[in-house]
Amino acid sequence: MKKIGIVKGLGKFGRITFPSEVRKTLEIKVSESYVKMFIENEAIIIEKFGESKPCAITGKVSAENKVYIGNIVLSSEGEKILLNHLINLKNKN
Repeated sequence: MKKIGIVKGLGKFGRITFPSEVRKTLEIKVSESYVKMFIENEAIIIEKFGESKPCAITGKVSAENKVYIGNIVLSSEGEKILLNHLINLKNKN
């Protein structure tokens, strides 16, 4: 992994903008990617969370979500809800 060291100031509202070189290196796409942040001792750690998208049914964002044909994203909970709904529809017919 390429090492990049950058010093950035906080903006007016306490925000940090990721420089384009960082976004390109980590393949972070604006409005499509997520990062997770946590504090370890005196450091703020920011890690790429992946290309996770929200579940079409529950709205939960997780790296565990699966993408199906038609770009439908489902969490494990969303899969169960959808399966139960389909079973109920089948039983009504």
